[in-house]
This record gives sequence, structure tokens and C-alpha cells, in this order.
Amino acid sequence: MDTTNQWPALMAHPIESEPHGVEPPAILADRVGKAQGSRRPPLSRLTFRVAQGEIVGLIGPPGAGKSLLLRLAATLAIPDSGRLHVLGLDAHSDRMLVRRSLGYMSQCGGLDPVLTGVEQVRLAGRLRGLGRVAARRRADEVLALVDLGSLAGYRAGLYPLGARKRLSLACALAARPRLLLLDDPTGDLPARERQLIWAALRHVRAEDRTAIFLATHHLEEAESVCERVGILDAGRLIALGSPSELQAQVSGATVSLHLAAGSDTATAAYLIERLSGVRSVWTRPDRLEAQVASVHTLPNMIRLLEEHEITVRQAQVCKPSLDQVFFRHTGRTIREAQLPHVVGTGAPDPC
Repeated sequence: MDTTNQWPALMAHPIESEPHGVEPPAILADRVGKAQGSRRPPLSRLTFRVAQGEIVGLIGPPGAGKSLLLRLAATLAIPDSGRLHVLGLDAHSDRMLVRRSLGYMSQCGGLDPVLTGVEQVRLAGRLRGLGRVAARRRADEVLALVDLGSLAGYRAGLYPLGARKRLSLACALAARPRLLLLDDPTGDLPARERQLIWAALRHVRAEDRTAIFLATHHLEEAESVCERVGILDAGRLIALGSPSELQAQVSGATVSLHLAAGSDTATAAYLIERLSGVRSVWTRPDRLEAQVASVHTLPNMIRLLEEHEITVRQAQVCKPSLDQVFFRHTGRTIREAQLPHVVGTGAPDPC
């Protein structure tokens, strides 16, 4: 009998009460705390689980603790409080055993610019216990997987950014990890490079049932790829659930109205914000947006604007974004949290 689906029902149980014979989670954090230095708030009592084979993403502003949490799971840092189990092992006392079964990709990549791509991956495999022949075979496999076969013989220092990111991922995959920890793996990359990385990740998840725990600043990526998303802010896990579960926390909808060229957007905003059911209105360079209690408000909005000779060229109802979920919990958007010295409008960017 498959017992892996029992884990969500055991979320509130202490570690000692985990049932025997049930597959342990890839990550089990129980009230984990860790200081981040004097300028950043500490991680505070984080409790969560990542199941085997699950893709879980972390989002939040810089300094929230995403990278530190990944380092804790990678056994590169030790919790100040609480307990952290990785792949069924204590992340502190059993850290050497844990490291043999996980792959970790930091933001900087950790590459040696002098070694060639294939040398990097072979070395990563050898450091994780693979024999010489197995490391060579695995290096060829993962370099092909991340579309770097043609660059394998070149020094890593000559690689462009996208290729360096993919090479770092190849090194993390060198020993077929059961858990993959990725710190912003697609940051600053164009869409095509991000697609290459995610194609490789989907492959290893399907082939090896690898659990993937990652931090990302691409909110649309977290929404479309991750099965669950955790939102960190100031060291606290303020929300955790599937994208649809998190979006359901934001009531109402967002309506985007594209007006005819030359329309008076200020007047349009003035008219709409006085309609019943409209919670807030804000203007964008190319459109007008409104937070409404119900999508049924849209016909009234269009009718009112047409009565004042303002033509709506296109209307779109947007589902709540993860940034709006963050706004609901904190009163500010992630972008505003990234730039605390800038006074924002208080209106999340939904589309």
C-alpha cells in the first residue's frame, strides 16, 4: 500500500511520533530558528514538510531568509533552535550521510573557472562517492540533459551566464540526488534559458522521483511549476500551500481595462472607484486596473465608462497573483519589500 500520502495528515505531529514503515519526508522542519546577523531578522520557528518527489518553491523579498533556509537543508549551516531532518536523517549529527544524497546549487554556482565543464561534473560525482567510471558516465548524461554537450570541453570561466547556471545544475545532479536544493536557479536568465533548466528538472523529477526545494524571485515560475509555494517574510513562513490555495486567500478579482488611445485615464479611474463593489483602482502606462469584490462588477464598469464616452478596447479578469497574496499578509508587495525606501502606491501588480 502506498503510504506517502499520509504525510500531509501528520503535519502537526512531533518528530518522535512519525509512524514506522512510512517513507520519511525529503525535509522535515520542526520549529527551526537561525540568526541571520545583526542587520536581518532571524528565521523564527519554521515548521513544514517537503514530501519525496515534491516541488516546493520559496518566494519573498531579499533578506527574508530563503537562502539561509536552503543552506540549513544542505547542512551548510546549523539551526540555533528546533530540529531539522533531511531524508530521514538529522541534518546536524548525520550531515555527512545527508550530503551524499542531496544536490545543492547556490546563487553563485560554486564553479572553478579553470576546469572544463566535464571535469567539473566528474569531480562533483567523485566527491559524492561515485567511482571513476560511474562519474564519467554520469557526467556525459547530465551534460546532455542540460544541453551542454557541445561546451563540455571548454573551461567554465568562458561560459555565458545561462550555460554557467546549467553547468551548476549538472554538478548538483552528478550523483542522482534524492533531494535537490536550488537557490534562484533561473535568476537573471532569459525565457529560453529558464525553459532549458526546467525541462531538465522535470526530467529528473519524473525519472528519479527527486524532491526539489528552491528559492525563486520569478513569481510566475513559482505559480506555474511548483506544487506548493512557501512565502517567507522577515524570517517567518507566513503562508504555505498550492498556488491555487494561496490565491484563494485573496477574495474578489482584478479587472484590467485597456482604454482607447487618447482616453482620459484619470477621469476613468475617478468614475470607477466610486462604483459599488470596487475596492481600489490604479493606473498603469497602458491600462487601468481595479480590485473588485466580484467579476459581476465588470459590466457596470464598462457601461459607466461608455456613458462618459470612454471606450474600453479590451477587458481582462486576472486571477490573484502570489504578490497579492503577499500583500494580503503583509500590507505591501514583494517589490515594495525589496525597496523599502521607495514609497509605493499600495496596489499589487496582479498581471
